[in-house]
Amino acid sequence: MSLPNQLVFALLIFYVVVLLILCAPLPQVVRKAVVSFVSKSRVVEQLLFFLKIGMVGVTLMFADTVMRTQKLQETIRLAKQGVPHGDHMHHHLPSADADAVLHSKLFYSQRNMYLTGFTLLLSLVLNRVYSLIKEVVRNDERSAVVVRQADNNAKQLAALVDGKDDAAKEVAALKAKLALTEAAARDLDVVKAQANANNEQYMELADRYTALEAKYKRVAAEHGVPLDAEVEAAGAAIRRRSAASTGKKEE
Repeated sequence: MSLPNQLVFALLIFYVVVLLILCAPLPQVVRKAVVSFVSKSRVVEQLLFFLKIGMVGVTLMFADTVMRTQKLQETIRLAKQGVPHGDHMHHHLPSADADAVLHSKLFYSQRNMYLTGFTLLLSLVLNRVYSLIKEVVRNDERSAVVVRQADNNAKQLAALVDGKDDAAKEVAALKAKLALTEAAARDLDVVKAQANANNEQYMELADRYTALEAKYKRVAAEHGVPLDAEVEAAGAAIRRRSAASTGKKEE
């Protein structure tokens, strides 16, 4: 095998190893690290540049081997038919040695054609597989970001719901306090009304008592009867209380 074909074979083995590594069931962390290294490494970038140049040479070799294989096949076909080809006339079948030489050349040419062809095909497959793996890694990163955002949104929503529940509880407590305050205010209004009614009744009784006291004093003065001290004290107390009630009402 010539040196170019040996290089192509080595390149084919390299592609096979890399493809097996990429297709292996590696953990997501390892696969992400490999993709990140290949994408950011300057050494890998230079290696890919030289590989692209090498693939141009492999393409030319593949085209040359295809043409050579077709030419050898045509030569063997014409030789078997005894048709003149080139500068020679084959009037009969070639000898066993000549036939073996032609077939060996055809075999080597076909081997080189398949070697270069599979190398080109594997390079395309490897490029596509790497692109797919890179896209999968990017999608995993995006999905991880989306999941984190969803978790944060769920936490914020839960906090808002909890805050809403707390606010609802506080509003209910305030409403209960307001209801109690309104009930106390209504009770206070009833008490005030009752107090005012009692005060009015007391004032009415005080007025009646004052009138009776004046009448009693007048009758006592007419008949010369002295006033009782207890009656005088009760009358003074009633007058003081009546005056106090009148002052509070004015205020």
